[in-house]
Amino acid sequence: MAKGRTFTERELDIMNILWGEGSGTVAEVREDLPHLLGYTGVLKMLQILEEKGMVRHE
Repeated sequence: MAKGRTFTERELDIMNILWGEGSGTVAEVREDLPHLLGYTGVLKMLQILEEKGMVRHE
């Protein structure tokens, strides 16, 4: 993680899932979240994390 980088609570939930699993699809991340969030909500959060340079997609 970049020095001084902070995450929102939901971003941190997603990052913890990805750190634990190594990778995952939107559906897989959504399934593991501790709170209800729709598919498009998870997709948007992943897009924001990608814009921040914290994740990438293939």
